[in-house]
Amino acid sequence: MSIESINRKQDDGRLTMIGFLVGITPALMALAPWDFGSEMTNFRALMRGNSLIVPIIELCCIFWALRLKLELFETIRSFPLPEKIALAILVSIAAFTSICVANDIPNALMGLLAWLVHALFGIAVFQIASRSVKVEISSIYISVSVGFFAYLFILAAYIPTIESPAQYNWTGLMPGLPNIRSLGYFSVAGVAAGAAISFGTSRKSYFLLGLFIGAAAFGLAVWSATRGALFALSATSIFLFICRFKYRNLPFVGWVASAIAIGVLLSAAAYKPTDQFGLKRLFASVENSGGSIDRLSAGRVQIWKDTIARIEERPLFGYGERQFRKVGPLNARGLNQPHNIFLQIAFQWGIVGAVLFFLLLARIVLRVWRQRDHGNNIGIGEQILIISTLVYSLYDAALFYPYPIMMFTLAVAIALAHSTQPAPAGDMSD
Repeated sequence: MSIESINRKQDDGRLTMIGFLVGITPALMALAPWDFGSEMTNFRALMRGNSLIVPIIELCCIFWALRLKLELFETIRSFPLPEKIALAILVSIAAFTSICVANDIPNALMGLLAWLVHALFGIAVFQIASRSVKVEISSIYISVSVGFFAYLFILAAYIPTIESPAQYNWTGLMPGLPNIRSLGYFSVAGVAAGAAISFGTSRKSYFLLGLFIGAAAFGLAVWSATRGALFALSATSIFLFICRFKYRNLPFVGWVASAIAIGVLLSAAAYKPTDQFGLKRLFASVENSGGSIDRLSAGRVQIWKDTIARIEERPLFGYGERQFRKVGPLNARGLNQPHNIFLQIAFQWGIVGAVLFFLLLARIVLRVWRQRDHGNNIGIGEQILIISTLVYSLYDAALFYPYPIMMFTLAVAIALAHSTQPAPAGDMSD
């Protein structure tokens, strides 16, 4: 066996290790700050409110790549000149607004640092994945599944211990998360992992295992009454059925329908401490809307209108990273972002920054699309993560909070890294 083959097999193991670190992140988000009980210590608030475990995990992967002497910035140096110029201007706008415009400069700088860590994490995953012998992605999704169920176990063990559920702050004291609806980000990752395990490997025995994982993830979204995750996953499933010929078959349709049905049953059987949970809450939110789009969207429509008005007051370069809570519309001062990715970026970096940001994002997505035969050769797990996160970001904070950004970055990096290699033998998208 040649030295090159040995090195490539080592890279397979390194990719698996990255999958393990990413997989256990949900459990670590709850355990690291020991995020239980009603007492909000400064350490707990810092760790939970900023999801600091996520950048810590990403930094571990980055330092590992540096230790392997991978040239992380080589990826950026290989950009075409127009993209380099656009990136340089965007970074300049972000730095200028954070230092000279932002009301809360420390928070703005922390936000910029987070974007840098996400970007370097994606490059590290790309570099390691592109050096591996084969696309052994199933091990990553198995790790994601293990971490997902570890978090479910922590949640199931903790919630029954709460003495006064009616008085408990469910929207602000979830283990590892800033809001109960943020459980939807774990649901998206769980469904992606389940689908990848069922369809992304050649082992037919994994089909039922993946189905159970997907059902548990759908069940978590129903149990937590997270409409955003359910809509994003439903939209993604419909997209795959319509636009991917090999998903127009009974196994895929049956998998999705069964996962949803079993998930609803699991949610119905699970303990619910208050009426903020389950199908009852989902139906109530529709019934109580009275036909009003704004009420059905939990006030989002009005927040979007008011955010546009604020953007018009400073249209070119915006207010700086993570300033929405400080200088956003009065009716949204308790929020970190406007629950829409376009308004989020335009508010913080202005119209100029938003145009550059979305042009660069579009270039990345287009590159994945072209290099993987118009998306047909992207693994189903990556497709679900990428599409669901993009849909989710249109009405929620899926591209604001660290965990969903990490999973989105992971999926894009893997898809780009194996642009010239075949998908796994059992993947329906090969």
